[in-house]
Amino acid sequence: MNLDGAEFSPDGKHILSGGSDAAVRLWDVATGEEIAVMVGFEDGEWLVVTSEGYYNSSARGAEYLTVYEENRKYTVDQFYDVFYRPDIVAATLRGEDTKNLITITMKDAIKSPPPTVEIIPVKETGSSGVKVCYQIKNTGGGIGEIRLFHNGKLIQSDGYYRETAKATDEKVQLASLNSRAIYADMRSVTIRGIAGTTTVSKPKGAVVNECKEIEAVPGDNEVSVTAFNGSNTIQGAMKTVSFNAKLQPQDPHLYILSIGIDKYRDGSVNLNYAMKDASDIEGRLLKQSATLYRPENIHHELLINESATRDNIIKKIDQLAKAIRPTDGFILFVASHGFSCRISIICSPTNMTAQSVRIIPSAPMRSSRHPSKSNR
Repeated sequence: MNLDGAEFSPDGKHILSGGSDAAVRLWDVATGEEIAVMVGFEDGEWLVVTSEGYYNSSARGAEYLTVYEENRKYTVDQFYDVFYRPDIVAATLRGEDTKNLITITMKDAIKSPPPTVEIIPVKETGSSGVKVCYQIKNTGGGIGEIRLFHNGKLIQSDGYYRETAKATDEKVQLASLNSRAIYADMRSVTIRGIAGTTTVSKPKGAVVNECKEIEAVPGDNEVSVTAFNGSNTIQGAMKTVSFNAKLQPQDPHLYILSIGIDKYRDGSVNLNYAMKDASDIEGRLLKQSATLYRPENIHHELLINESATRDNIIKKIDQLAKAIRPTDGFILFVASHGFSCRISIICSPTNMTAQSVRIIPSAPMRSSRHPSKSNR
């Protein structure tokens, strides 16, 4: 590359340079290191890449970005969900410190790349049970957790969320997972376990071929699959297929579970208004939902104090998991001691003691007929 020109920034801390490759580069004067590269293409597309590999681009600008490592070529699409970070790019160009945002570089990522995903197209159907088949191929970094989504909601995970809950064994807190929160959390770079548990998946070989049956909803359906590398640190590009299900629409049902706990086995931690809050919110929800749902399609349960034991809560959640269908609504209200931690909602049952707090792994809603389903 031949340098055509350069200019200092007004504060003297950076240099902008232009060269024969048509790229504009931003340099740090103090360190002499390249901060970012900015390129505009003849077709109007554009691309900005930081030195760590994070990028922002126009709709098709990333198609021009290819990474080479030891004679192997990688498309940035393989790392989209990790390195497409307009927020990091913007902060970098503003001269802000992004060390807390950057936990991995492209150079590190390509040493253990995520697998590729291919989904067999699904034809229009008149059946509620639809088989979705996909193939996961190892590209050098192994095959870790595989996630299956239906209409944007996680309906199956064979790795981290299930195995982490299992690995924590008995002595942790009651927890449940929210599919939409998981979906949003997918953009994180590194998956962190609970209480030091490992998140490395069991070896799956070079290729994984799987078929799962999902419960289609009337009209448009969208199924997406993504997979992580063997260490579950890098997520690959998500692949999606769409299909139409010619099914007769059914009236949706609403399920309400309201939990309120004032009294605990350890009386020193008793509360005053949790039971009232749970009862009041249930009454308000029943009144409001009557404007949207048929009365016979509204199902509600109130668990308070002595009835809100660990076993009763688990039993009720299991019952709901078998009953709720993709087009149904589900509202969970909990008033008790508790806190949230990244992937979990921690709640303390009435019979909690410091020695008996446990975690109840929760997966997307399931039925006895279909592999899994989630609520809206």
